[in-house]
Amino acid sequence: LGSARNVMLLCFGQTMTGLIIDNFGLFGSAQIPMDMKRIAGGALVLAGIALVNIPAGKDRTENAGGAKGGSLIMYMMLSVLCGFSCASQVALNGTLKEYAGSAVRATFISMVVGLISIIILTLIVIVLKGRYGIYDGGADHGPLRFRAWMPIGGALAIVIVASNAIAAPVLGTGIVTILNLVGMMAAGLAIDATGFLGIEKKPVTLVKIAG
Repeated sequence: LGSARNVMLLCFGQTMTGLIIDNFGLFGSAQIPMDMKRIAGGALVLAGIALVNIPAGKDRTENAGGAKGGSLIMYMMLSVLCGFSCASQVALNGTLKEYAGSAVRATFISMVVGLISIIILTLIVIVLKGRYGIYDGGADHGPLRFRAWMPIGGALAIVIVASNAIAAPVLGTGIVTILNLVGMMAAGLAIDATGFLGIEKKPVTLVKIAG
């Protein structure tokens, strides 16, 4: 799909799902009826995200890529499904926090389920493809060497789950989802501008900042 199109579809799925969850009070979340103001706000968020993800210069070629064979529809559906899952997780973790009695318990339950799931999936892949289906220490990258930043992603996952569990019951799924997107876009621009952790720097234009 290319990064820009993928981000747009993912954010569309997140924003629309968050508003729908609020409207119907799904997953035990508080019911916040849909109105024209919320629809217009969602549209404004998506317009901003479109501006942030406009490819510039050489990035246009990278973002114009197509699927490697077959229709793009399946890939587009996967991207929207990812957005749906992100917004649904906000609501579920918020409700779980209310049932569990604390954000710590809710985070623990959610992360343990994630850990068990990934262990099961890893074992399945190892059975089907051998250990190199999980770990490839081939000539391209050499043996895996530990770096201090490697566990940070897991730690940030705890922050994401706990923050959403705390905020969702108070603010509602739609607002929390949109604020998540604002944080993601701001951090994304900062990473593009600084080349954080060796990621290739990309131009941060006035159009993207406005978005």
